[in-house]
Amino acid sequence: MKKVFLLLFIFISFQIVYSGTWMPTGTLPGNCAIFTMTETNSGDVIIADYNSSLYKKSFGSINWVPIDFQGRKVRFLTMLSDGTLYAISGQGSYIQSSVSMIHRSTDNGITWQTVFSRNFPYNNAVGGALTVLQDGSILAGIPVQRGPTIGDIVWSYIYKSTDNGLSWFQKDSIQLGWPQGLLTTGSNKILMGTTFDGVYRSVSGGNFWLPVDTTAHMIGSRYTNAMGKSREGNIYIAQNYKVMKSTNEGINFDAFSTPSGNVVINSMCVVSDNEIYISTDDKKVYFSATGGSSWQLMTTGLPAGANVYALGMLAGKLYAATYSYGVFYYEPDAVSISNSNETASGFSLLQNYPNPFNPSTEISFRVPKSSFVNISLYDAMGKKVAYIVNETLPAGEHSIRYDASHLAGGVYFYKMTSGDFSSTKKMILVK
Repeated sequence: MKKVFLLLFIFISFQIVYSGTWMPTGTLPGNCAIFTMTETNSGDVIIADYNSSLYKKSFGSINWVPIDFQGRKVRFLTMLSDGTLYAISGQGSYIQSSVSMIHRSTDNGITWQTVFSRNFPYNNAVGGALTVLQDGSILAGIPVQRGPTIGDIVWSYIYKSTDNGLSWFQKDSIQLGWPQGLLTTGSNKILMGTTFDGVYRSVSGGNFWLPVDTTAHMIGSRYTNAMGKSREGNIYIAQNYKVMKSTNEGINFDAFSTPSGNVVINSMCVVSDNEIYISTDDKKVYFSATGGSSWQLMTTGLPAGANVYALGMLAGKLYAATYSYGVFYYEPDAVSISNSNETASGFSLLQNYPNPFNPSTEISFRVPKSSFVNISLYDAMGKKVAYIVNETLPAGEHSIRYDASHLAGGVYFYKMTSGDFSSTKKMILVK
């Protein structure tokens, strides 16, 4: 088949309609409180019930099964690039023996090894954060409430491992509240979000920390809710009811508006600079395809009373974890531009491969008879940016290699139309 590449740019305004909805996964306990989740190398999803259990959903299934991890409160789960899983747990009770732990799994969460354990008497703080430095060492933050009195200030204890997480030694302790995220930004450079005083930065591998924002403020007004890094390498911080972005490794941040107004942001998922998701404390989920300059509501399918406390793009799907309402997933490809009609017999449009991609990808489709075929490319706001195919084609299977090196990274949609047939798929360009 003749290969067709970019012919011209045409900017026409369309409205993107999210035709998919949030779909529930399998049954969980009614009081299941989920604040963290992660994926595994095999495409499974693991969630932590704050009421002392981990659950795992195998790839392709919607059912949850408890795994070998009972009796611990977990508010932090993550998978490293090598597939190793980490969990940070606590007891969350004002008792003399209150142990905080770091756990490690190398078999996709089937079994867990406790690699760190320390008694912090009367500690009611549960949570944590973890990041891998450029030299391969691992830095972890653990919240510790010093003293036996309810309301005592929470400290962030910083620990480091130089042997792949098997042993840990203390680097620092800072009176900054809960650590709400650790991000590596360069050699020995780390950002830490805190609940007491915003974002702190270390350029010494975690030995010493200084605030990013040194302007005057009221204590507690810089409550960090979530942190994330885009595929492009930029840093995003959700702080109270606003989102901030840094393009220089966290030295400076610029705030941009969110639809939440004065409503606190519960969680954030940053995929790319043009694909950001947030959930807010008024039980809403929003999506921005424009770097935060505009937002779209995504609540169809979520129970009216569901507060989403964790968002994550896991195993190719967007997941939302709630307090007491279970876990929901959203099909990223269940979108349409204008109207789609896939009932015409014999026509088909397949998902591009690879996806995500950079800079080129393969698009395959089938035409049952000689027909005029149009495949157009739209950006995330519904503006047509390219014709990919625009000609009469013979019956048969067709495949085209599309080069998007001239486009900015982000979310795009390609729509095929021929007669009464139309179908739309989503593609992600990574740069």
